[in-house]
Amino acid sequence: MSPSIASETPPEVFHLRGDLTAASAAALRRDLGPAAGRRAVLLDLTEVEFIDPIGLGVILGTIHSIHQQGGAVAIAGARPQRGLPTALRAAGINGLVSLTESVDAAVAWLNEAVLQ
Repeated sequence: MSPSIASETPPEVFHLRGDLTAASAAALRRDLGPAAGRRAVLLDLTEVEFIDPIGLGVILGTIHSIHQQGGAVAIAGARPQRGLPTALRAAGINGLVSLTESVDAAVAWLNEAVLQ
């Protein structure tokens, strides 16, 4: 896990890697903290192998913080074979984010829906 910020202008892209679990929750929460003040945030899960309930809770908390401040979120790369889209939908985030297969699609959605 080590989110990296790809740009300083919207949308802000956070690349997440590895397993998002209880063991990495504190670091994940710290690394995603800057997302809360952004207008448009893309969470790239392309390199995420597994999300446990604690990791999912950190992501949901981040999404809610962004929404409370008037921002929007897109999630890219949550691969079906790993069950990530199912877990995310089961957590009830469908109405809060755009789930896309690629980073490019997520950026396009954020640019069209939020930034224009």
